[in-house]
Amino acid sequence: MTEPTNDPVDRLRLVQSLLITNFELIRHADRKAQFLLRMGMTLFGVALIGVPPAVLAIKREFQGSPLSLGIFVGVTLLYAACASLLLRAIVHVIRAIKPRLARLPDELSFPKLTFMSMAAMDYSVFHQTIGEMDNEQILEDMKQQLYLTSQVVQAKYDEIDKAIRWYLGGGVLGVLLALTLIVSWVLIGSPASGSEAIGVLP
Repeated sequence: MTEPTNDPVDRLRLVQSLLITNFELIRHADRKAQFLLRMGMTLFGVALIGVPPAVLAIKREFQGSPLSLGIFVGVTLLYAACASLLLRAIVHVIRAIKPRLARLPDELSFPKLTFMSMAAMDYSVFHQTIGEMDNEQILEDMKQQLYLTSQVVQAKYDEIDKAIRWYLGGGVLGVLLALTLIVSWVLIGSPASGSEAIGVLP
């Protein structure tokens, strides 16, 4: 039986494999966020373009009746609530794309081997930094990267979960809004919907 080893190279490979897993989770979260953002913008666009004219048409057909006021107020409230939920979901999707990280431990220095750190260096400084780092320093830097990427993964999926919950709430209100509009148009088409409809009967 092989005895476990404390060779830093083995630990480095472990951290590397975990980093790869985190990056895959980040890419998966970004794909979900992209889909949710497209869906949210589409739904919000449909609600913004299609609902207000329908509401105004209903108000015009039922003008002056108590039913008109009730339907107009109900549809307006449903529309405002549905739109606000969709907007809240979109905000969480945007936060998932670029999440806010929780406060990091004071002992955690920002890793040197990240694109932000390396891009901020002159090439000569970067070259010297890489050349001077030994296995233990590289391992420590990558452990910090692993911790940071884990925080990013957690923050992204938390925001996506929140966005989905807001979408579900907006979807329920959207269904109620659609049913209300359908019923309203049925009432408009009914001969008993108002005096104008009665006046055209033979």
